[in-house]
Amino acid sequence: MYYFRMEIDPNIATDIVTHLKDALRHEINFFDTNGIIIASTDPTRIGSGHDGARLAIASRQTVCVDDGHRFAGARNGVNVPVQFDGEPVAVIGITGERDEVEPFGTVLQKMTEILIREHLDQLARFNRRTLLDSLITALAYGSGNATDSERLASMLGIDLGLPCMIASIRCGDPHDLLTHQERIVSALQRQGEGRSDVLSALTPQECLLLIIDSDDEAAESVIRATGSLISSLTGHAVHCGLGGRASTMHDCRHSYDQALAALQWGAGTHVPPRPAAAERNDASPLATTASTALRRSGGEDEGLSTFTRYADLDMGLIIPEIPLERAQALTRLVFGELDDDVVDAFETTFDAYTRHNGSINAAAKELFLHKNTVQNHLNRIAAVTGYNPRNLNDHTVLALAFLLRRQHSRLR
Repeated sequence: MYYFRMEIDPNIATDIVTHLKDALRHEINFFDTNGIIIASTDPTRIGSGHDGARLAIASRQTVCVDDGHRFAGARNGVNVPVQFDGEPVAVIGITGERDEVEPFGTVLQKMTEILIREHLDQLARFNRRTLLDSLITALAYGSGNATDSERLASMLGIDLGLPCMIASIRCGDPHDLLTHQERIVSALQRQGEGRSDVLSALTPQECLLLIIDSDDEAAESVIRATGSLISSLTGHAVHCGLGGRASTMHDCRHSYDQALAALQWGAGTHVPPRPAAAERNDASPLATTASTALRRSGGEDEGLSTFTRYADLDMGLIIPEIPLERAQALTRLVFGELDDDVVDAFETTFDAYTRHNGSINAAAKELFLHKNTVQNHLNRIAAVTGYNPRNLNDHTVLALAFLLRRQHSRLR
């Protein structure tokens, strides 16, 4: 089998020799399957050939070298074939008098085989991680072609015919993923062990989750867990977006586009959570402009993280599509040249008033203000902007202006 006849990388061989040399007082040589020393405790011997090692590979038997058994290029000692899944992949040699070193042969062989397996397992995990990153990014970004994706999926044992959803997780600080890349990748691998329904890839911009044949509740749970994990490692807020369900993985580019739109809306608006279905009849439509769920992260500087489902976007389907020039025209019309601090204060009162469906008492309780103070704030908004929050038409204009201002200021 070609795979097992591959030569052990000299760097791996050197690492193995380094691990073994502390256990023995004798010189140790690591031979490839051609009988060439590729690592040794005696650097002067690296690159030299050894007929005894070649015989050990060919016969799959330990070959001893002494005064009665001489081989070209060989010194006294023992040469033990090292096997991986039944195939010889190397020879480990111990230099010294036969009666001194022969007892170590079997032990050294087993130790070498264990170390080779550990290195190859590590290499296999790295190769799988690389293939998985390539597949997930190709599917999400629409890069490459279907044939390449099928080939990668076949190598990974993934059925591209299954339905899936894509989630995108981005950090509040765009440098966080690169800064903490190794820790995040290791944590994602540990989190994904034993799971075939959630696959992850890390790029410089985002963490992508490919969620396979899963229900919405399970998908949200794993996305929140992953977001919390990344937030804890970086110490900053993260923003998560979940796209809609694609019928097959070949079609998940659209799900990714939706995930990114949801993420950007959630990060740009930071609006309160959408009420549960049973509560929506009593809630103001303008109070439920997105499904963004906020939480305060554990770290001091983590700030607010968001999770947003594309399926729950309402105003979020429209607001981002309004050209910046028109959005700025409306905000200028409503707020004129007011200072940002003034508009922010107006928005705080307006949002509480909206959230409680026009209840002055409930808004005052949330804001820890007297109800007369809230009424004065609303009157002030009407007097300064010309739009009265108590008037339904004016309220719609104000709500849109606040949303546009918030959206574009967050994404600048």
